[in-house]
Amino acid sequence: MPESRDPIDWIKHLDGPEPPANAPDWDTPLPAPLWRSGPAVGTVLALAAAMLLYVSLPTDDGTRFRGGEGAVDVDLRIVALTDQGPQRLRKGHTYATGQALAFRVGATPASAISVWAEGPGGRVELGAHDSTPTPADLTNAEGLVSLTLDAAGQWTVFASSAATGVCPPDACVFRAVDIGESTE
Repeated sequence: MPESRDPIDWIKHLDGPEPPANAPDWDTPLPAPLWRSGPAVGTVLALAAAMLLYVSLPTDDGTRFRGGEGAVDVDLRIVALTDQGPQRLRKGHTYATGQALAFRVGATPASAISVWAEGPGGRVELGAHDSTPTPADLTNAEGLVSLTLDAAGQWTVFASSAATGVCPPDACVFRAVDIGESTE
């Protein structure tokens, strides 16, 4: 066996067919793996993942998918009638039993909107309103329509162009109101 540590010298001393005249080039670089081909691939994958996440996020209550055949964009606004005057309904705030609420509704295109509330005190019909794209107070022949929430728990107010009691995602919105026990 030769004293050299070169594998080619070892191959030359083996029995068998003649070894190749030139040894393979051991220093030829291998192709770079995909993750090393540059930051562009990583950036594209990150953007695609972000877009998928954005599209799949759930919607909050009171929102709905817009558009589509026969879709009506319903706008529901609620105020609490307080001693300091009307105050916009605040998400996450708990109101006292006996709190009165008033409503504004609008619809694009102009439509008849039914408004009702459901909660621990049962179901309360608030009437229908011929709505235009500009929201207007919900009124009847007696004046401003208001709802006094007389039972503690969560109440949900609905506004729908479909019909009373029907809340399809392309023609209805809703808002939840938390009512606690009265402090009086």
